[in-house]
Amino acid sequence: MTNRRSATVVRALVLVILACDADAPRPDSTPAPPALEAGPIRRDTLSTAQLARTRVLRQTFADVDTSSLETWVDGFRRDLNPEQELAHWEAIAKAYREYTAVRNLVPGAKSDVFQVLVLRSSAPESWVLANMTLTTISSDEAKEVMKHYTAAPAPITVAPKRR
Repeated sequence: MTNRRSATVVRALVLVILACDADAPRPDSTPAPPALEAGPIRRDTLSTAQLARTRVLRQTFADVDTSSLETWVDGFRRDLNPEQELAHWEAIAKAYREYTAVRNLVPGAKSDVFQVLVLRSSAPESWVLANMTLTTISSDEAKEVMKHYTAAPAPITVAPKRR
């Protein structure tokens, strides 16, 4: 699974955690989540077609993700299956373009749309609605966003660090 999607989901989950009641009791035995580290480079480069697809993804998300093309490429070079991960991101991009193309959205709304779609790509709609803290769009709008993402959720698996 790409480090990019893992990092994006972690950022979204941090927003969910920060939105929780700060005064709520927290069990002392709850372990801290492990730090995510980039996986190893698994291939020297992507194919010409994969590089072209990566450029389109970067351009699609430029308003909500300022990562360089090199960062995008590096993430796909680390994937076990870059073709599968590219297809996953293309499904997110398709839904993002469909929703944003016909609406005049402020940058904050675009960020909400992006985060809703990234979380939805990894979790069921009900979980996203129950756990996502929206800053600009409403829950009804989030439901509408998710209608554009038709793939099944693909949960992220994190491999333990090899010693």
